[in-house]
Amino acid sequence: MSQTRAQLINPLGTLTALGVQVSGIVTATNFIGDGSGLTGVVGSGSGVIIEDDGSTVGTAGTINFGPGINVSQISVGIVTVTSGVPHFIKTSAGIHTLGSVGIGTTNPTSALQVAGTVSAQDFNTTSDQSLKINIATIEDALEKIELIRGVEFNWSKSPHAPSMGVIAQEVESVFPELVADTNPKQVNYNGLIGVLIEAVKELKADNEILRAMIEDIGLKIG
Repeated sequence: MSQTRAQLINPLGTLTALGVQVSGIVTATNFIGDGSGLTGVVGSGSGVIIEDDGSTVGTAGTINFGPGINVSQISVGIVTVTSGVPHFIKTSAGIHTLGSVGIGTTNPTSALQVAGTVSAQDFNTTSDQSLKINIATIEDALEKIELIRGVEFNWSKSPHAPSMGVIAQEVESVFPELVADTNPKQVNYNGLIGVLIEAVKELKADNEILRAMIEDIGLKIG
């Protein structure tokens, strides 16, 4: 029989020492491998584009990465990565995840945790009155601030960059609600702003009393 086994399966196929070469569509119940050897693969049609270091290695409506993990296009411009339940969704509105995001860390302890410096033009913190209850002015703010040190230091991790701030354990002893009980501990610096505002007001009130006393003494001397 002069025909090769591949040609018996598909007249356009050729069996060589390197494998099977097919000009056309290959259909199988399963493909095994990590795709590291794929070269010159061109995707077609619309769907999910999978890239390896910027080079497109495939396009499909659904691409299976293993048990319970797949990427699929749920509508035009919307992609979801699932692992049992939806875990990562890319839409025209942005990127959404039901889990935590870690940058520079593989075990984030909050919704977003960055191991390093975050840079931005500005940061906004949600502070709408409608979202708060039990609102009260901070009392004895100046006295409480005096129990906390403002310190300069170097981070223990190389390159030991210099910085300034507070010590979480010291803040926790005065304002436990501003310190997250994590390892390492984290401080809500936004919360300290409210304390500092009231401390400045207390200083201003004391200054006005002293100024009035000095003016009174000046009048008596004069």
